[in-house]
Amino acid sequence: MRRRAAKMGVVELHQAATDKVAVMEELLQRLGLDWSKAAYLGDDRGDLALLARVGVSACPADAIAEARDTVDMVLNTRGGEGAFREFAEQILLARD
Repeated sequence: MRRRAAKMGVVELHQAATDKVAVMEELLQRLGLDWSKAAYLGDDRGDLALLARVGVSACPADAIAEARDTVDMVLNTRGGEGAFREFAEQILLARD
């Protein structure tokens, strides 16, 4: 994952975080942003707290029911099959 992230120019990579809310809180604080300016894509129980707090949330088509019930948008694509790309495109379309 680190190699792929580096190849893609990703500057923030947080793996195996046990407290995702704390990681996001620290990141937002460091960037001078609040929760309403954050977007998050998640699909499992460990993502529910973040999905409920961010300004824009989404999950892939194959996410657990609780995630689908929490998010702003359920994507058409499944996890690992282009869900992030679809989410990014939806955000960019909304900005125009």
